[in-house]
Amino acid sequence: MLTLGIDTSTMTATVGLSDGQKEIVSYEITEGVFNSEELTDMIEDMFSHVKYTIKDVELFAVGVGPGSFTGTRIAVTMARTFSQILKKPIVGVSSLRAMSMIDSKEDVLVLVDAKRKRAYYGLYSKNGEKVIIEDGIKNIDEILETMDKPFKITGTGAKVFEEKLNSDNIINRNIRGVNIAKLGEMIYKERGVDNLEEVLPNYLAVSQAEAQFNEKHGL
Repeated sequence: MLTLGIDTSTMTATVGLSDGQKEIVSYEITEGVFNSEELTDMIEDMFSHVKYTIKDVELFAVGVGPGSFTGTRIAVTMARTFSQILKKPIVGVSSLRAMSMIDSKEDVLVLVDAKRKRAYYGLYSKNGEKVIIEDGIKNIDEILETMDKPFKITGTGAKVFEEKLNSDNIINRNIRGVNIAKLGEMIYKERGVDNLEEVLPNYLAVSQAEAQFNEKHGL
């Protein structure tokens, strides 16, 4: 199944193609400021280097976060638009779980900085095959206190919280669009497609603006 994976939940914008868990291509732009127009350009450029076109895609997979509020919306909106226009199925996947798809024999803890000493986190078996701890958000110290067996650590938060972590366990990898696609294929086989209207960003926490509003108004 030819699957297009898209993710903009971190400072890395990424797109990729897989077919039956086989990697075809993956593009990443790291540490940049991007918007929907630039993401469209990335996708067009990617297809210009392969034998497929966007019309050949059989499944759209999109990382729904948790992560950047604004960034995640870009990918979700883009994937939903493609799915609707081309009348192809769509699945939303955990961006954290896709980040765990690294070469590790141990379980993988994924950390993404959520500010104020908090992290988005999730624990997964090797290559993201199984969810051990569902995506959540906690203070970094609370997260590490709950971990009671060997694991590797990856994600953008690994560098942010490096002083609290065992550096020998850190594997620095950027999120890859092809892993979003592979995870999408895996989930599609497990549960089928998602309802288009239900593919939404998984924020897990209110935005800074909302938090300030709530504090100001005593909510």
